Amino acid sequence: RRDVFWGKELKHGEAGSIKLLRLGKKDAGEWQRKVHEVWQINGPTKTLNNYLYHYPHPTISEFLSSINNYTDIDILEQKKFSYFRLIFNPPGKFIYNYFLKLGFLDGYPGLVYAFMMSFHSLLVRVKMWESHGF
Repeated sequence: RRDVFWGKELKHGEAGSIKLLRLGKKDAGEWQRKVHEVWQINGPTKTLNNYLYHYPHPTISEFLSSINNYTDIDILEQKKFSYFRLIFNPPGKFIYNYFLKLGFLDGYPGLVYAFMMSFHSLLVRVKMWESHGF
């Protein structure tokens, strides 16, 4: 899959290397996770020759709205709150996307995308903290 953000095809960062299972027999596997579901199937798979283009966030407002919705669901799957993860996951997510996965090569959209994914990581942990009454 190729994500397009603000008219730019993201070729780097975590969005630049997404491979998703798209076709398979209905009873060949099971869905895992509640957000950004993954279909785990039994047996061999093949890769399509062309990309599927994905236009998930046409505006920052829509990006923030989807992050808010996804984090509400994400906190249901988290095992326990951790101060360590609250402090280190968000900057780690930015460093991973922008530097290690070369998101800076996608220009300004790569910077904003890396920041938003870091914010997503922060928001999940803050909502967990809030829900635990800390």
